Amino acid sequence: MDSLPLYRQETIFKRLSIDLSRATLSNWMLKVAELLMPFYDRLHELLILQKILQADETTLNVIQDGRETKSKSYMWGVAIFAKACFG
Repeated sequence: MDSLPLYRQETIFKRLSIDLSRATLSNWMLKVAELLMPFYDRLHELLILQKILQADETTLNVIQDGRETKSKSYMWGVAIFAKACFG
């Protein structure tokens, strides 16, 4: 998956004459994350039942009311393998 930070998305939208601030884009992402929470919870339930998980961690800055500007947040990618093949 290719990452496209919000500041770059904001610039792309400006070139297209679309006025979307980074704060607006961030608020949309937070709202979508909230709406997807039931899916996340179910996926988490299934993941913790696995014997082996592969995970990767990265940091990002989140713009959110009540949080210090530039406060660091974490995002984790998690994968499972249905089968492992060894030669």
